[in-house]
Amino acid sequence: MSESGKQRKTKSRRARKAVEPGRALVPDPAGAKAPHISVQVSGKRGKGKQITPAEKDEATTTLRALENNAQLSRSGKLEGGQTHSLESDGSGNPRLVRKRFSAL
Repeated sequence: MSESGKQRKTKSRRARKAVEPGRALVPDPAGAKAPHISVQVSGKRGKGKQITPAEKDEATTTLRALENNAQLSRSGKLEGGQTHSLESDGSGNPRLVRKRFSAL
């Protein structure tokens, strides 16, 4: 405690990124530009409702599957078979966006 009797507030070691409601930050499988990517999670979100660990795991699995099956474009330009791309959100963080459907 300081001399005034109040505890001093310290900043968290990990700065939390602001994420849009209904989106989860998941690890980038390639670790290319940023350590995390914002991914939409399924299900309806009420105000103040938190994303469950199961929903975050599902978003992580989806991102890995897109990467492993060459359906993710990191350059922004979609080539044959690619359905999703990474775009920057308002604060410059990468965000997963579906651009088109693919019939296999």
